[in-house]
Amino acid sequence: MAITRRQVLITGGLALVVTGVIVVVVTRRRNKELIKQINDILDKGTQATGTPEDIKNDDAFDPNFYKKNMGAIVSASAATTMAKKIHDAIGTFYDKETDVVSAITQIRTKTRLSFVSEIFLKKYGIGLGSFITERVDKGDNLKQIEKIVKNMPIK
Repeated sequence: MAITRRQVLITGGLALVVTGVIVVVVTRRRNKELIKQINDILDKGTQATGTPEDIKNDDAFDPNFYKKNMGAIVSASAATTMAKKIHDAIGTFYDKETDVVSAITQIRTKTRLSFVSEIFLKKYGIGLGSFITERVDKGDNLKQIEKIVKNMPIK
């Protein structure tokens, strides 16, 4: 039985696809482990500075902040839509981090962001600030989100 060129191409193609999936899964797992180790170090009180902590510690990501500073609140359905847009932008095999930046920009005030953070926490079981710092790559997008949130008015 002779091996045809077609069989060789199909076998080679399948091998490439399987290898690609393995690389993506392993890379994702390593990144999650590194993030967990970094968060563990930060939780122990180590004095570390950096963009992720600045975002996590910003009052705008506190689900109770809007209750203390009653500003213009968006409707619950609009906040749910924003929370879903942010959550869905980060996937298992793909990320559309620009959608996260866009959604944060559309929220416009810290009280609204706090309300979206409350909805996000209730719906997905993780704080919005933690979700962003754990899932958005530590680069330009994270710096842009930090800058947007710092420049947001409270109300």
